[in-house]
Amino acid sequence: MNLDFLMVILFIYSMELNCKNILKNLFKIFSILFILVLLRPVHSLEAAYTNGYGTAINGVSSTVNLPTGDVYLCEAASAGGSMNIGFNTLVNNSNYAAVGYSNSNQCSLNNPLPSNYVIAGVSINNLTYYIYNTSSISVTGGTSATTYTWNITFNLNQSSTVYILIAVGGTNNGAYINTVTLPSGCSEVLQQNNGGSTPASTAYAAYCENLSSGNYQVSVNIEINGASNNGNVVTMYGASTIFEFPIFLFNISSSSSSVGLVPGGTVNDTLYIDEIT
Repeated sequence: MNLDFLMVILFIYSMELNCKNILKNLFKIFSILFILVLLRPVHSLEAAYTNGYGTAINGVSSTVNLPTGDVYLCEAASAGGSMNIGFNTLVNNSNYAAVGYSNSNQCSLNNPLPSNYVIAGVSINNLTYYIYNTSSISVTGGTSATTYTWNITFNLNQSSTVYILIAVGGTNNGAYINTVTLPSGCSEVLQQNNGGSTPASTAYAAYCENLSSGNYQVSVNIEINGASNNGNVVTMYGASTIFEFPIFLFNISSSSSSVGLVPGGTVNDTLYIDEIT
């Protein structure tokens, strides 16, 4: 037996081993795919999460630049003068307090600017679908500073991620948020006051992760500043919006109980997505 013949035999044998390894690996891959189809797992989709936020006050900027995201929520408040709002408003209380959204990653006010304002925004990633409800309030204060509690209620029909945006301002010396009592499972994202040592306006935002269905209340403790030197009392304006991002559960399944896979071939099948919640 010559050397050339032995080399040919060894080459053929090595090719056979490679083919066996390839077939084994393909079989493992196809087995895993087959098991995944049979299991038909339940998948959950987180509705939203904070990508970033920003605030601005008079003397610094009239625009808040946010990180790129899917949804941009905006709010603004002023004292002593009304605002020319540059974002889309969902609730606007006499141009002293407003909450809404932006089509870009900027929340801004337009000229002419009031002498005392605050503006804030939150960038949110994941889904663009949300439900919202708005509320507003106006209360006239007195000669001295007074405290007012604003109770904001909302209802969830299913588990949701919730964002709470509240803006408070007012005429003359303005008003501001002192404290906020949130439902369990919620936490503050930002609170930006404006007006020096005695705040005159506030932008506030909170976030609730995976809040279950039910009725909820947010209690906002507001300080209405006293009258100005010329005796003009403050009319406080508040605006709030509850943004609800529902969390969905769904099944992914195929049209057949099994899928046959042929190396080098094409498999046609229909996948069904069935919403559970």
